[in-house]
Amino acid sequence: MARILPFGLDDIMKKKSLPRISYRYDPQAIEPAFPTNFEAFDSRKQVFNEILEALRDSNINAIGVYGMAAVTQNPDILKIQDQVAEMLGLKFEEQSTTRRASRLCERLKQEKKILVVLDDIWARLDPMEVGIPFGDEHRGCTVLLTSRDLYVLLNDMEAQKKFEIGFLRQEEAWSLFRKRAGSSVESPHLMSTETEGTKKCAGLPIASSTVAKSLRNKGSFAWRDALRQLNQPSSSNFRGVPAEAYSAIELSYNYLESEEVKQTFFKTC
Repeated sequence: MARILPFGLDDIMKKKSLPRISYRYDPQAIEPAFPTNFEAFDSRKQVFNEILEALRDSNINAIGVYGMAAVTQNPDILKIQDQVAEMLGLKFEEQSTTRRASRLCERLKQEKKILVVLDDIWARLDPMEVGIPFGDEHRGCTVLLTSRDLYVLLNDMEAQKKFEIGFLRQEEAWSLFRKRAGSSVESPHLMSTETEGTKKCAGLPIASSTVAKSLRNKGSFAWRDALRQLNQPSSSNFRGVPAEAYSAIELSYNYLESEEVKQTFFKTC
């Protein structure tokens, strides 16, 4: 997934947050949108401030953020081009990725300063193949890459700066778990089960959120059955995805009530 911020990086510093939702570019009035459900954790503050410092550095145009788990698919060049173009108000008539890349590159070069965010990069992706003017092609364009794999960022994408997003502290993981699970976490009969379930998520936000949402407002049987499943190691193995995270995602999938919803789950992963 691609996101762009077609405004000065100083605006980011003032907001102290990176937008997570996209919007159509309006040259008359650029007003960035910020998430309302963003979870700010103390354990993230230092690395967040370091990322902002890197964004201020005009000599850095490729920044990598790695860690945590993500479920990714093969990068779709056409889809990425469409996402970036839509946010710039650019419409493609061409179907050729090469011609679209050329038009997109020229359009991005019209922006004096711009930040392009490419999420969940798990293999080499040439920015110029997409149409993102990179490095000497456009010094005002900064690319922020996120990946679960440090090797990809350093060797395949040649990130100049890297930042690790580590695990949540125990109290942060429990706070997130409680917010997502709803009123059932207040039950004294489930306290020990909930605490153990939080530990099984191993400080991974995606695991904590996924498990808690799946068990939201459910009874004691569902909670104990979920803990039993989390205690069983998954037979699947994905590079860079901790076993705890995959077990949590697998558990959520099993709780989906229809095949239609399960297919939607796969398409959005």
